[in-house]
Amino acid sequence: MGEPPRRRLACATDGEGFISNLSLRERDAATIAQIGKLKANVLEFMPVTEGVAIVDQAMADVSAGKVSDANVASFMMW
Repeated sequence: MGEPPRRRLACATDGEGFISNLSLRERDAATIAQIGKLKANVLEFMPVTEGVAIVDQAMADVSAGKVSDANVASFMMW
């Protein structure tokens, strides 16, 4: 019958130095959650006027037809 399939494990920390064994799927979910926190933190420190200017420029680019599918895909991957 052979051996049962082994569970692939990766080590991760919980932010306080605690190391645990996570499956690759659990590790990926934890990584995505951490990236989401980093993005939120960056936006918290962005001046309001700068944020408004970024949105205004993006809207102007869309109106002028300067935005391609590749631009959208690149942004979505960020």
